[in-house]
Order: sequence, then structure tokens, then C-alpha cells
Amino acid sequence: MPITKCLTLAAILLLLCPVAALADDDDGDGLSNGDEQTIYFTDYLDEDTDDDGIWDGDEVSHGTDPVDADTDDDGLADGLEDADADGTVDAGETNPLDPDTDDDLLQDGLELGVATGIPTGFSDGVGLLYAGTDLGVFTPDYDPSSTTDPRLRDTDGDEADDGEEDADRDGLRDPYETDPNDPDTDDDNLPDGIEPLYVCDPLDPDTDDDNWPDGDEVNAGSDPTDADTDDDGLPDWSELSYATDFLDPDSDDDLLLDGQELGLTEPLYADTDPAVFAPDTDPSTTTLPLEPDTDDDGLDDGAEDADLDGAVDEDETDPNDPDTDGDTYEDGYEVEIGSDPLDPDNTPLHFLAPNLTDLADVPGDQGGALRLTWLPTIRDVPGSEEPVTGYGVYRRIDQAAGKPGDKLEGWDSVAWLTAHGESVYNYVAPTTCDSTDAGACWSVYFVRATTADPFVYYDCAPDSGYSVDNLAPGAPPEFLVAYGDPNALSWTASDAPDVRTYRIYRGTTADFEPEPGLLAAATHLTAWADSEGDLHSHYKVTTVDHAGNESAPVAPTEMTGADDVTRALVLHGVHPNPFNPRTEVVFAAPRGDRVEVSVLNLRGQQVVRLFDGEATGARQSVTWEAGDLASGLYMVQVRSGDRVEITKAALLK
Repeated sequence: MPITKCLTLAAILLLLCPVAALADDDDGDGLSNGDEQTIYFTDYLDEDTDDDGIWDGDEVSHGTDPVDADTDDDGLADGLEDADADGTVDAGETNPLDPDTDDDLLQDGLELGVATGIPTGFSDGVGLLYAGTDLGVFTPDYDPSSTTDPRLRDTDGDEADDGEEDADRDGLRDPYETDPNDPDTDDDNLPDGIEPLYVCDPLDPDTDDDNWPDGDEVNAGSDPTDADTDDDGLPDWSELSYATDFLDPDSDDDLLLDGQELGLTEPLYADTDPAVFAPDTDPSTTTLPLEPDTDDDGLDDGAEDADLDGAVDEDETDPNDPDTDGDTYEDGYEVEIGSDPLDPDNTPLHFLAPNLTDLADVPGDQGGALRLTWLPTIRDVPGSEEPVTGYGVYRRIDQAAGKPGDKLEGWDSVAWLTAHGESVYNYVAPTTCDSTDAGACWSVYFVRATTADPFVYYDCAPDSGYSVDNLAPGAPPEFLVAYGDPNALSWTASDAPDVRTYRIYRGTTADFEPEPGLLAAATHLTAWADSEGDLHSHYKVTTVDHAGNESAPVAPTEMTGADDVTRALVLHGVHPNPFNPRTEVVFAAPRGDRVEVSVLNLRGQQVVRLFDGEATGARQSVTWEAGDLASGLYMVQVRSGDRVEITKAALLK
């Protein structure tokens, strides 16, 4: 009952009750007796006039009605909603001033299963009448066994507010409503609140009745409201079993729709767009919707069924028969060579000859050979009419002008191979000459397919190629340099069979790399005298064959006549060793080379540098004074460029 309805009665009771001291607060509720009797009309002897669990003074401070147990008429006592009576809506609390705390269109009490509101009553002090839930505002819960959370608009998190799911706001789930406690009422793997976005029925797990749940269709990219998304006549779910693409009416791209290839004369569902669907006019013949070329004859099914009607017409090849006319040649091959795949007697004569497709040098050989590759005649198959028995390989003689003919004038017979029905043939044929660094030397060939009748054969057109010696010759195994005036060089002949010349390179250091600018001479002999060289010249020799291939360079295996000339870094030793406290380090290096002589401890750390300068080309020595060092074992290191020599020396004191 609203508090205004209690005012007259309260005033009468106050006249009948003993008048208390107006300034006192007899019930300790924070309101003076006078204010309770004249302003708020609460019971000055009852701290909680409306028995709602919140003292009168707190209710006045927080804005709730101290003489109304359910200020917002949602069926819940104010003290139940503001459990800690602090006037704020804390976590876990509802708002006693708002009947629908979460704004989901369902009252807080209804969400918590309240079927009846708070009744009116009398206070415990002077017996004032207080109001309860206004039944004109309150909505009871017709199914208290099911509740929702009054603090969450969407209790089940399905993107649909509780009030949307309980459309008539009565707390009872009716047959036409979704369940606010179940995010997926129809168990189709699509949340109730999401289903309207896809125009799906949240109460029907399969909106388009294609035996595929709506959520699964959405996740897969199919249309959950269209049983045949790609309009090929096959329901989406059945395409899963066929492994065809439910988003592509022609999964194998052969121009025939999947349903048509499987023999459908009409769609299985009304959802199929008749403007897209193509019926099969002959369902007795089917093709594979995942194989563009069902019979593997080189022609796609749609190319064979030219009018795309599913029937094999008189002017079409059979997509289930690789050889429609039964002439032993596949339909695709006949189309490729210009033959009629519907006429067994129609084959162009030039396709009876072999096809010489490649003449290539044989890699990694000494030259003198080409690899010939040819495709067989179409009569090199079992059961062929007048089959070929073999292939003859012919090479033109000495660049002669002759052409293949009955008498083969100007041609050498190189080989004959038996026909075995291979898909390709190869033969390594000898050439008339090799190409060199001076230019290519061409050889011309043709291939003849022969039959059991010596007068029936088929020649291909001639073609040419050239061979190359692409193996480097071996270097001279022994190389001697005798220094003098002049320097005399000699070497053992290379074992290569096609030596054209030897190249001699002259450098200034022992490890020089040969290059054209360092070429001193070229000769076919195995000896050469260098009148321009001196005692400090270094040499390397290579072999060159007739194709221009050059061997790796070799340095001298023996040198004479130059004992006083150092050709490489040498550490002759430490003398004396052991020593105390003085010794000599003896070394030699090519003249002009920078040399560094150092002493290291056993951890590789430099102790002293003895020399850093240019070598004379002869033996040199440097003195090591070790008086300030402790006894022990040391290492003497001589370095020149990237060359290093090391020996040990013992200092004994």
C-alpha cells in the first residue's frame, strides 16, 4: 500500500499514543521522534517500520521508502536488494529503486523466481501500517523453478537479452520462446542471439532442412537457409558425403555441374535455383564430379559432353570411354593430332611417323655423342593396325645435302631399336665431330619407324645438334723447374687423349692464381725455356684439350739450381735449444714478403716480438735475449701473410 494511504491512519494513531519527546530518537534509527511522526510518518518505536531489513533513517538517506517494504515493486524487499544497506548497488546486489536492474525487460523478482510480492503489514512499535509490493506493477514468475540473473541482461551469453528470450515476460519458457538459460536452445551450434543475423530459426536446428545443423553450416561457409547453396541439385549435406564443394556447383571445373554428373534429373530441394541447375537427360550414364577427366583420355568431361546435357550424343565422345571409336587411340590424343575420335579410319599420315623432339649433348663426357629423344608413332601400341617393329637412327654423311629417301643416299645407318610400345625413346648416337671453343660442329639425324613390310615405313623430319667435350683434361703429373739462365721448365705429358697445348703461367709468389695476364707461353711440347724469368719467378702449368677445356694448374713438383733462393716460408729452427739466456731464430721467406717473428707463452699470448720486416729471400736469423724471462717452455712463431710456422724453445736458468 502506498505510504500516502497510511497518512490519515498514522495521524490518528499518533493522537491516541502517548506523545514522546520530539527531539529524542527512541528507536535509534537515525530519525528524531518528531521527524518520524510529522515528516516521514514512520514508527518512532520501530527502527525498521516496513520490516524490509533497512532502518528508517538509512532508507530516508538512500532514497527508498521507509514505509514501503518494496519501493520499486519488483517483488523483492528493499533490504534484500541492498543487502549491506549502504545505498549503493554493489556486486551481487540489485537496485531497490529500479525494478529491472539489468534493463533486460524482466523484473528483478521475476528473474529470481518470485511468484508473489511482499504483503502489507504493521510496524512493531505503535503498529503503523506499511505498504508492500504493488500488484499492479509487479509481474509474478509463473515458473519459479527456472531463474535468470537479475544483474545480467544476457544470463546465458547468447547475444539475446533475457527479456527477448522470455518474450511474454512471465518467467515461463513457452514453446515459441528460446531458453534464457541455454545459449543454444535448438542445439545447432549457433547461439540463439546470433541466429537472427543469419535469418535462422533459433528453435529449429536445421532451418533449411538439409540435414546439416545451422551452426555447422555457418562455420563451414554454407547458407543455413538454403538447402542447396551452390544450386547444383545436391543438398549441402550430401556434398559432404561426396566430398564435393558445396560452394561450387562444378567442383572439378569440367563444365558439368556436380548433380548432373551424378545423374540428377531434377533438384532434390526446392531451394535449388532452376536458372543455375542443369538436369541430366541420361541418368543411366554418370561421371565423377571430382575428376575433370573421368576416363583419363586427355579430354575433360565437359569437352566430351559438348552440349552439357549428360547424354552421349552422336557427335560427342563418351566421357566414360577413353577410346570412343575403338581404334586403340585415346580420344584426347586423336584430338591433339587432328584425327577424328569418332572415326576409327581417320588418322593423318604425318602422325604415323616418330617425332624427334630433342638432340642434346651428353653432359660429363669426352664429347663425340648426342642423346636423341623421340616420341613413338601412334602405331607403336599393342593391337595397332600394321604396328611398327622398330626404329632406325640415321646420320647425314659429312654435311652432305642428301635427304631421307628410299635409297638413303648421303646417310649413315647408326642404330636400329626394337619397338616396345614405350611412351618415349632415347638413344646416344655418335657425332661426326665435336664443337670446340672455335665454334659448333653440327650433326644431322632422322628416325625411321619400320614395319614388318620393308616397304612400309615412316620417316620423321631431319634435325641437328652438336656434341661438346665437357671434361677437363688431366694436368701434367710431374713438373720440374731448373733455375738458371734461362730457367728451364719440363713436365710429363698429360694422359688426356685430346691434348691441344700446355699453358705456362709466371707469377711473383708461390701461391699466385693463374690468369690470362700471367700467361707466359703456350706449347704442344713438354718443355720450355724462360729467358725472361729469374731466380724469383714462380711457375704453374695447365693442360688444354681440343675443346678448349683447361685443367687445374699444378706447381713444380721439383726445383733445382736455386738453393740460395727461398720459394716458401721456412722456419729452420732455434739454435741452441734449450738455451740460457740467448739463442738464434733461423728462418727464410720469399724476397719482399713481410715476416713477423714472435715468442708466445703456452697460452698463445705474445711475450715479445723479435722481428717485423721484409724477407731477403735467403736464410735470416734474429737473436732472442731472454734474460728477463722465467725458465720454461715457449713457442716461437714465424708468420708471413696467411702462412705460419711454429716451433718450441726451452729456456733453462
